[in-house]
Amino acid sequence: MIKNKSAFRNRIWAGIAGICLVAGGFFIGLGINARLTWKDDPMVRDILARERQDPHEEEQNQMLLEAMQNVTIEQTIYFKEADAKGEIRIANTPKSPLCMTVILLNDQDGSRLYESGMIDPGYYIESVYLEKRLEPGVYPCTVLFQFYEPDGDRFAGETAEKIIVIIEK
Repeated sequence: MIKNKSAFRNRIWAGIAGICLVAGGFFIGLGINARLTWKDDPMVRDILARERQDPHEEEQNQMLLEAMQNVTIEQTIYFKEADAKGEIRIANTPKSPLCMTVILLNDQDGSRLYESGMIDPGYYIESVYLEKRLEPGVYPCTVLFQFYEPDGDRFAGETAEKIIVIIEK
């Protein structure tokens, strides 16, 4: 009888030890996995990218942000017919530190619908013709703003904005 109780206790202790080993291995595995994949965390990648970022780039981003605050464009551009002018109303206010060009791209196929010349601070474009004939309908588009420094036309950067183009007939 003593042998049975002793054997039973040994089996219980062996079972508890086995459970502890499995649980410990599981938690150690979680720790190793966390250490191996910490660079995959978007927050960590963003912090590492900022540490490697050139200080001049931050200054350039600030200048682009200021330039975008001084740009206006219609969010919905209407064309009565595919061959008619549409009022786009792109303005580069006098306060803007940069010159710019504007490219209107069709989101459906990536084709260029319009490209402006250089728009200096204080100037605007009221209406435009599309370079590509579109069927009547609604077209989601992207406006790509390319900014240039006024002195020497050196490229400063680009930003984009979403708009809608509507062709009535």
